Amino acid sequence: MQDLSVDTANADNGLPSHAEMIKQTDGKAPAEATRILSEFRDVTWKASSSYVHGGIHTMKRHDTTR
Repeated sequence: MQDLSVDTANADNGLPSHAEMIKQTDGKAPAEATRILSEFRDVTWKASSSYVHGGIHTMKRHDTTR
């Protein structure tokens, strides 16, 4: 854990995206592992993004937990 600063907040900007990381496993990891990672991404991406960015999933979850 580091203190929050402009430099530490932007430290991961040079890292590859999740899609690029999955693509990089192609031919290196077993084909089934790459397929499973891609399928997991396809199934969970929209809902995960909604949670992270405070979309409808987060709002609905907050509403039903009171």
